[in-house]
Amino acid sequence: MKAVAKQAEDNDCLLAESNPCFEVWLILHYGKIQDYKGLAGDVEIGGCNSAIRFLKQRLDTKYHKTRYDAETYVTEIERAIANARAGDSNPNSPLLDQVGSRVYKLAQSIIDSSPNHTLN
Repeated sequence: MKAVAKQAEDNDCLLAESNPCFEVWLILHYGKIQDYKGLAGDVEIGGCNSAIRFLKQRLDTKYHKTRYDAETYVTEIERAIANARAGDSNPNSPLLDQVGSRVYKLAQSIIDSSPNHTLN
């Protein structure tokens, strides 16, 4: 990942990392990682399988990695951005050093560049 982060930086691109997997970003649509007691530790130990299991058992029982209802998540994008930003203890670091997601940076960039977006 360090090489990918360096290449992204060298090419003036954002890297939308989720640690350890994309499902962490989906969990953030429901709440902060810190709000789910023990989740961060479980995910650090069990990796992506723990994140997927938590998502399926506690938040989105119909979740399937290759077939899920994206609309469910799109409607909560602002919450996910806020939750991910709040959990990013070092947003200027090239890589995450804790369970979390930087997909919020990509999502916010897309929102900001939308012709329908109005500045607050």
